[in-house]
Amino acid sequence: MKFYPATHPDDYYRLDTSALRDRFLIENIRPPAGASLSYVHDDRAIAGGVTVASELPEHLIKESDSAAWRDREIGIFNLGYNPGRVRFNGESFELGPEDALYLGMGAAELILESCVGEAFFFIGAAPAHRNLPTRRILKNETEGIALGSSESANERVIRKYICPGITESCQLTMGITSLEAGSIWNTMPCHLHHRRMEIYCYYGLPENGVVFHQMGRPDELRTLAVRNYQAVISPPWSVHFGAGTSNYKFLWMMLGENRDLADVQPVPMEKLR
Repeated sequence: MKFYPATHPDDYYRLDTSALRDRFLIENIRPPAGASLSYVHDDRAIAGGVTVASELPEHLIKESDSAAWRDREIGIFNLGYNPGRVRFNGESFELGPEDALYLGMGAAELILESCVGEAFFFIGAAPAHRNLPTRRILKNETEGIALGSSESANERVIRKYICPGITESCQLTMGITSLEAGSIWNTMPCHLHHRRMEIYCYYGLPENGVVFHQMGRPDELRTLAVRNYQAVISPPWSVHFGAGTSNYKFLWMMLGENRDLADVQPVPMEKLR
């Protein structure tokens, strides 16, 4: 597990490209096999991916080493192309592509399996203060909320999975945004949310595709070139938006003391520098 310490916004000004990528970019979300997890000191988030083959289950959490997970809630998304299976504390849940599972605190055992071929799961976890019911959220059960327009090249659909009013959680909030063909901009106009951090996991890009993710204070933007199945850590003081070489998707994961998605601080376009 790689650890990402919190960065003060005044320190971020002095980072070159290499240091910026080292502190804010999770490059290995989808490993060839097994698990690749990162611990982010901002709000103590855990994020990463697990790749499993049909003949080799991944025992992500065992009773002998579950202490680090016992007081966490967990969101699991199937971001691959094949169906997979999650076994949690004796229960079994099958997840098709872009289906999700919310797991309350109290993990004693967590096993990830593929139903056929290779399966890939994104894992997001946050500290929790009470145990809440496990819930499977199927993609076809979610509501697609259309935003943006083709004229501004940001026509997109947002699907909320673990959000207030949909799936009860302590602080974890997760969903998927899909850009329509011909659209490249995400999260425009941009905003800040000072009481929660966010992680973007970009996927659905072609082999040579790139998203140019913008981050930092509005008057001092920096750019991260992000490839398929890479993720960006966005601290509460940072804006987060980007443009790609084609349309794409991203999973968003937020945690903090505030789960009100409408509670944001809009940034006027003229303030961006």
